Order: sequence, then structure tokens, then C-alpha cells
Amino acid sequence: NNGTSQPTFDPDCWTEDSQFWAIFTAGLNRILTLEQSGQIAPVNINNVLHPTNSGTTDLEKAWHYFLAGFDSGHIYYGGAQDFSMHPINAQNTAMQYVDPIIGDGELPPSATDYTKPSIFYLSRFPWNPGGDNAGPAYGYKHWTYGSDFYVYTFAYDASGLQSVRTRYRVSAGPDPSNNNKTYAGGTGIGAWQEITMSSSTFTVKILISNTDMTNTSPYDNFRPKYTPLRYWAQVTGVQNQLVDYYVEAIDKKGNIAQSPIYHVYVGASAPQPEQSL
Repeated sequence: NNGTSQPTFDPDCWTEDSQFWAIFTAGLNRILTLEQSGQIAPVNINNVLHPTNSGTTDLEKAWHYFLAGFDSGHIYYGGAQDFSMHPINAQNTAMQYVDPIIGDGELPPSATDYTKPSIFYLSRFPWNPGGDNAGPAYGYKHWTYGSDFYVYTFAYDASGLQSVRTRYRVSAGPDPSNNNKTYAGGTGIGAWQEITMSSSTFTVKILISNTDMTNTSPYDNFRPKYTPLRYWAQVTGVQNQLVDYYVEAIDKKGNIAQSPIYHVYVGASAPQPEQSL
């Protein structure tokens, strides 16, 4: 938002970077599901590098094509040339080797799945709740936000997800102690509270030389086979305290994943509708 209105949280906001990581999150989980299933030999990294080697497994071929498509240059250059297509092609090619073994789509209840859900690194909006914020997400202007903030991420599991929650707790702060960095906590740290996260599907866009070609032939049928859901939750009612928070996801087989614990000191400024600078 480069206008005069204070930017607000939009759970369906799209960027080239978010699409890159969405495709990566879903594809990674499915490859790990195969690797940890016990249905295939352990990975030989030499075969990942050289998939034409004799005896290379489908898992090693999947890793070869998947990793090649997620070169950092494909995210650095955004929508330039055809870079937005490379992660899609990488995931789809890798799934040609994964899905014939573990199955297409969401795994049935009878399928073996020892793999935890994949949770992407957590983001927060505003970044500095209860204080001043500036940078690209704020139209390169300074805005003062209130103390409530959103936590958002991607999560995916090959067996489907039964629950995704944000858990948070408060302490005096302002700096995290060693106890703040553990799930168990300790003296002076509050009990975990939890919020069931809202979710929505991720919409894929195809940019060719920074032009949106999503619905233009031949790109209108070019999509990643799998994408995660977006998840978000709002933490409210905290002021002048340190907040620890993380996301927990449980798949339909009961496998539990926890993100790392994040920390933010929440100020007490009232939201200002005008630019602070």
C-alpha cells in the first residue's frame, strides 16, 4: 500500500516470494513422507547429484529435480523472464516419482505416514505491534499500529491436517530469557494460550517477464500439483509484555509438528490512521 491509508493485514495477499515458498512447503512434505515411510532405500547423495547412475531410486530422482528448481535465483529475480515457472516444474517433476509410491492426493487412513506436518517460517503483522512500523509492507512509510497482531504461515501434510493452532504466552520482558526459549517455560512466564487458526487456499499466479499470464494459454493449465493452505490467527489484548508464540500442526494420523518459538515485545501505542513520518 503506497497510498495514504494505513496498510492492513490481508490473509490472501500474493507475492512472488510467498508463492515460491508455498510450492516448496507442499512438495518438501511429500518427499519427506516417502523418505520416512520405510518403503524405499535410504538416500545416496551421489545419486541425487547424478540421477542417471545405475540403481538410482525414485526418491533420489525426486530430490534431484525438486532441489534444482528451488535455486535462490528463482526467488531473487521474482517475476522476471520465466522464473515463476521453475518451482512449479520442479515440484511437478518430483511428484512423478513420489506419488506412484505413496499415492496421489491426500493419503487414505490405511496409508503409512510417519512424517510430521511441514510448517513454514512464521510471519507477523504488524512486525512491531504497539509501535512504529516501516518498510515495504507499509508502503515505505512510517505507521503506528495498535498492540494486536497477526501470526501467519503455510502448513501442509500429505495425510491432511486435523488442526493448526497458534500458541502464545506472556511475560514481563522485554528481552527473552532462556526459559522463554523453551516450550516448558519457567518462573515468571505465563501459561500457553491457544487460538485455532483460520485458513484459506493459496492462489497460484504465473508471471512471464513480470506480466500476469495466469489465465492465458498455454500457462492457464500450468499449476503445481500441491499447495499448502494459508493459516493465520490474531493475538489480542496484550500490552507492554513480551509474547512468546509458535504454531502447532497435527495431521490426520496424529503426527505433531511445532514451529520454533518466536518472540515479540508488544507496546501500548494506540493505532494512528495517519503516517507518523
